[in-house]
Formats: sequence, structure tokens, C-alpha cells
Amino acid sequence: MEGSVLRSGDQVRITAQLIQVRADKHLWAESYHRNVRDTLAVQNQIARAIAEQIRIEVTPQEQAFQSAKKIDPEAYEAYLKGRYSWNRRAVDGLHKPVDYFNQAIAGDPNYAAAYGGLVDTYALLGDWQYAVMTTSLAFFLDGFDWNPEAGDREFRRAIRAEPYETAHHWYAWLLSLLGRNSEAIAEMRKA
Repeated sequence: MEGSVLRSGDQVRITAQLIQVRADKHLWAESYHRNVRDTLAVQNQIARAIAEQIRIEVTPQEQAFQSAKKIDPEAYEAYLKGRYSWNRRAVDGLHKPVDYFNQAIAGDPNYAAAYGGLVDTYALLGDWQYAVMTTSLAFFLDGFDWNPEAGDREFRRAIRAEPYETAHHWYAWLLSLLGRNSEAIAEMRKA
């Protein structure tokens, strides 16, 4: 999957293409020109088109999850900036994602992913590499309290609520520590 996003004022152009790497073959490509307020709907449209191209079956639960998302575009933009800052993992920059996720939450108080991003940031701030503060229930129960059963339960609960790559990644880490390697591999593939 390859793509780009170009924004000009309240207009956005999203280009997406699906490439079969081994054969260096383009399987599908499409461009979408929309108002920025329609960005999430376009993302869902792109995801469905790609699923059709690679013949992935989207479960009714996944379809309901995608169609239920009605997120304020400015909150979504703040969330994306927060994730970008968070993924950089700069010790001196981990407070930036907190600001972005709080902006997203202020724009849409029901935006679960923004709360998840905030918790992930606090979890990193409490990790031994960053050691700034402690939080994040599943991460805490697993890594600090060493209560793997409770950590396992909370990771599964978090993934049901908002299935995103970091939750799968950290859950895989816990499963690996518990010797549940095939489950850990499956979670890493999801991540």
C-alpha cells in the first residue's frame, strides 16, 4: 500500500495505490478529491476498495466499527499529529503528543483513539527508557506490577475497544514473555 495526502485549505486529495512488490505490479490506484470534513469517509472507502482487491473478508464487527466512526476532522488531525510525534519517540518531545491528544479530546470528547494515544504516551513516559511518569493500565499491570493475567485481560479489552497497532505490539510483547509465542507472533502480524 502506498499513498499520499495533499491538503490545500479545506480541500484534500488522497491518492492510494496497491502494489504487488514481488512482481513490481500495480494492482489498483485511485485518487479522491474531497472536503477535509470527508476525510474519514474517504479512508473507509479506500479501505473497502483495498479489501476487495486483496480479497480480505471484513467481518460485520469491523464494518460496524468503521461505519460508526463520526469524528470531528480537526480532532482527527490533532490525533494524527499526536501519533506522528508519539512515533518519533523523542524523550524531550513526548510532551508534544500529550498536547495533540488533548486537543483531539477537546474537539471530540468521545474519540476513543485520542484517549488511547494519550494513555500510550503516558505509558512511554513511564517506561524505563523515558522514566518520566507512570500510567496506562495494561502496560502498568504487565510491565510495572508484573500482573500478567490482569495485563492480558486489559490488553484484550483495549484491542476490542480500539484495535490499533501499538496495542497489538505491546500485547505481543507480554505474550512472548509468557511463552505464548504463537499468539505473540499472531499479534505482531496484526501490529
